[in-house]
Amino acid sequence: MKRKWVGILAGVLLAIWGLTLGIDHERSLDSDFEVASGDAWTAFENGEETFYPGVWVDAGNYRRIHVPGLVHSVSDRPPYSLSLCFTANVPQRVQSITIESIDVEYDGGRQAVVVAGRQVETSAFELDDRGAERGETPYLRAGFIFPDCLKQRDSFWATIAGSYTKDDTTIPYKTRVRVNVRDSSHWLPGWMGVALQRL
Repeated sequence: MKRKWVGILAGVLLAIWGLTLGIDHERSLDSDFEVASGDAWTAFENGEETFYPGVWVDAGNYRRIHVPGLVHSVSDRPPYSLSLCFTANVPQRVQSITIESIDVEYDGGRQAVVVAGRQVETSAFELDDRGAERGETPYLRAGFIFPDCLKQRDSFWATIAGSYTKDDTTIPYKTRVRVNVRDSSHWLPGWMGVALQRL
């Protein structure tokens, strides 16, 4: 009797494997942001704010588990990188922006310093007119990437301080941005994972 149930179970598992060809799993980090000072984009468009700051969290480290025919799993893991993009209107004669400090406060209360002291970085503004032929507004943009600086996978507030140069004059700058971090997780049958990899 016991052998019969073992045979049935083996048959069911074989049938499931035949239909799925194993399991394909992907877990990845996603993030968005909002500027603390109300409707920051409208204020920027109206010229009340010099910049519109964008902040994202990026994954660059991954854990992979692969057992041919059974399971293929990819998931990101800390540390994570922090990307910043500052947008300015084209009429403004801004030349560069310097980041002197970035302080992070996670929702759980833990604090971290991303940039401080001698890690100061400066980026020049460059014209971004990629959508001009479609009637999109051109902007000036300056970007930064701070690799592997975030040790947690949680949402946080980032306080960014520094200065920018406009008409050869240095002006202090400070902003506070909310960064929302969330999981994106997908489970697929193995045959679908293979099909998507070949597309």
